[in-house]
Amino acid sequence: MLPLIMSALIAPDIDFDYKSMKGFFLNVKGVPVVRGSFFQVYEKGWTKGYYSSRWRPQQIQRLQDGSIQVRFESLDRRVAGEQRYEPIPTGIRVHYEFKWKGRSPVKLENTIGLLWAPVFEQGSAMAGMENNTELERRPKPTDTIAKRMILGRSSAFKLSAPLVDLLVRGTKSGKVLFDARRYPQEWADSTEVFWVGHQSLDLQPDVPLKYSVEWVIQPKEPSPEPHEPAVFDAVPERTVSAIGPVPMSTQILPKPKSVVSIGTGYCPADRRFKISMPLGYRSYSEELDRQLDLRWRRRVDSSLPEIPIETATGRLDLPNEGYELKIAQNKITIAARDGDGLVQALRTLAQLARPRNGNLVFPEVSVRDWPSVGWRGVHVFVGPQSRPFHERLLERVLVPLKFNKVVLQCERTDWDSTPGIATPTTTPKAELAKLFDIVRSYNIEPIPLIQSFGHMQWLFANGQNLDLAINRQFPYAIDPRKQASRALLTKIWTEACQLLKPNVVHFGCDEVSSRSWSDMFLTTRLWQQHIPFLATLARDLGVEPMFWGDMALSASEAPDATHGDTKDQADMRKQAIPAGSYVGDWHYRPTTDPTKFKSLQMWKAIGMRPIATSWYRPENIYGHTQAAIQAGAGTLQSTWAGYINSDQSIYNELEQYAGYVLAAEYAWSGRKELPNQLAYKPDEVFRRMYFRAPSAVTMESGWHLLPRPKQRSLRIGEVEFGLFEPIGLHWLLNGSGQRQPRTVVLNAKVEATDLAFAMASRAWVPEGESVGEIIIKLDTGEEIRQPLIYGRHLRSTEDPRSTLFADRAGGISGLRIPFGKRRRIETIAVQSDNDSVGLQLYGVTAL
Repeated sequence: MLPLIMSALIAPDIDFDYKSMKGFFLNVKGVPVVRGSFFQVYEKGWTKGYYSSRWRPQQIQRLQDGSIQVRFESLDRRVAGEQRYEPIPTGIRVHYEFKWKGRSPVKLENTIGLLWAPVFEQGSAMAGMENNTELERRPKPTDTIAKRMILGRSSAFKLSAPLVDLLVRGTKSGKVLFDARRYPQEWADSTEVFWVGHQSLDLQPDVPLKYSVEWVIQPKEPSPEPHEPAVFDAVPERTVSAIGPVPMSTQILPKPKSVVSIGTGYCPADRRFKISMPLGYRSYSEELDRQLDLRWRRRVDSSLPEIPIETATGRLDLPNEGYELKIAQNKITIAARDGDGLVQALRTLAQLARPRNGNLVFPEVSVRDWPSVGWRGVHVFVGPQSRPFHERLLERVLVPLKFNKVVLQCERTDWDSTPGIATPTTTPKAELAKLFDIVRSYNIEPIPLIQSFGHMQWLFANGQNLDLAINRQFPYAIDPRKQASRALLTKIWTEACQLLKPNVVHFGCDEVSSRSWSDMFLTTRLWQQHIPFLATLARDLGVEPMFWGDMALSASEAPDATHGDTKDQADMRKQAIPAGSYVGDWHYRPTTDPTKFKSLQMWKAIGMRPIATSWYRPENIYGHTQAAIQAGAGTLQSTWAGYINSDQSIYNELEQYAGYVLAAEYAWSGRKELPNQLAYKPDEVFRRMYFRAPSAVTMESGWHLLPRPKQRSLRIGEVEFGLFEPIGLHWLLNGSGQRQPRTVVLNAKVEATDLAFAMASRAWVPEGESVGEIIIKLDTGEEIRQPLIYGRHLRSTEDPRSTLFADRAGGISGLRIPFGKRRRIETIAVQSDNDSVGLQLYGVTAL
């Protein structure tokens, strides 16, 4: 929860704050009502952006009267202004001032507030005499703003809800209110908000735009207080199928080019394997067992004959990494183009295992397969303690998904060449070297990325090396005109190549002028001087160079990331990149049309080796990868989830990691189905691969604990629940006026090694927000406590995303709590610590 400002001028149950790059926040009775705001200055038609409050920090001053003063200015100083959030007896008054110093008018979009939708879903909205009572109806992700519009073109809106009445009025008309739930924009991701503000205001040169907005806030009468803890006797009902095999999809990811049934029998998968591998690939013979054990709790019967796996290379009718895999009842054969194809065939074989009659088996099939893209990578960051994360990511995700490159952004390392810049994000050199060796051990090529022009805040950390910055006031880019700059980069890269022994190095060089200067002619002169120096450095070190490509693209050449300014300037910068260089052609526009990514063909035509670099949006990955296949380019899935990639970054940015699944799918298979036409959810696939424990192969018995009569059975993952009418915990947004408990206690005298809980919430709250706790009391007097975090353990029934640590079915999450050994349970308590969320308990199973 953000630290919010409380003022004597407004009601005591109202508080507000403004956070740089996040915007305005408002709470009523501790419940979030406004969850941010932002504004953008742009060229008409969105052809160019000049300032976004989400991408450049604001200066914030908290005044003695409780007001908050916000000042902002663009790097080139053409956009400037201020906002003042002032407490008044009826709520909050906001004064806006925007200034533009350009030559011609531009546009302003001012999002004055993102209203948290769960507060208002059971209410209504009104502008004048116009009513709208359909706030609970959810739009489709594909709906346009016109279809999402609730109220438009008014000077005032009134929203009434069980918690609060909210009047938004101002001196400027033309405000609109639209439903941004599931709206495909980054600011609307992972939240549920209504957008209120001005969509398109005119900003005239040297004419300040001033206006004000009032938030008139009327909290409703206090909601019914929660009653005392509700206590139930949980009646145990035995079930022989409490645990069962997780229903696994029959599809292989990535999808092979061909899978044909060649029989009706099965080959045992719970035996030892005898694998003949060519010299140099024998270490991979253990990988099959490891991949099977990651997926299944299989019992290998060593007394039975081994299953032979015969392999051969040299199939010239297959592309590189291509293979043909045939499974018969007691024999498996693999014929591949090369050793890499043998390895990929074993990774496919592991995915084919299925439970059947209590045994793990392979079906009799023939698989013929090869990649559609040869260069298939992911881009990740490192960190001081990130090696366990990367080991798990490699083994569980990148290896089975058949990636063969990893770009490791590793400038934040304790290089001997850069003393004094260490921070908590700095990686020890020894750790980095071990990580590179681990990546290679999986037949994946590691590529170091060290930013060597812009994005060099890492070099200026702790106030170091400021004499090398082009702009000491904004230490972001190194000055390539200085011999000391070139000498330091030479030392860093020499040290990195000696330590890491790469074949390819990535110099970065994206957005080099975005935070230090705005002269495009200076940018070109610096680029023409620096890029040839880096290319020569790569040649001297015996490695191949790679650069980001945005600084050499003009607006006519790509859909976005065109920071080359004019066509002439972009062309001069292209000429400075030596032919044969790898170019990370990054574009993040979410479009499925591959023709939009025409820069890949352009890079190829001038002798470069383009790598289509996408971000996490499914449409972006699809369209960009299809363009890469057509251009004969490589693919790279970028990850921008902080400077340290870790389990915590997955908690915060699951969608980014889910992009790995689609990136692997389309780059390998080349399939044409759109992301929304696939028979799986990428976030669920990633979650299952990375977090889930091995699944049972056979059925096991247990107990349904029933505080209310069982209505039906539901399997969530491998656990079967006896569902009862859900027990709802206290929810401040409940419009029914019913009293509900904050704590539910189940008297449950039962022995178990695990307990599993079927749960959900009424409201869709932000990722990582604490929503409650489970407390299990044992007969020994011990307590086992399990915190409940939104997104990790449960979600709203309306939230379609995966729960990280729990399987889902029908909007309900099945959270399993293992004890490590058999214990006797006395009571189970489920309690809510968040009145905004509305916890619901649907079922409990003892295993």
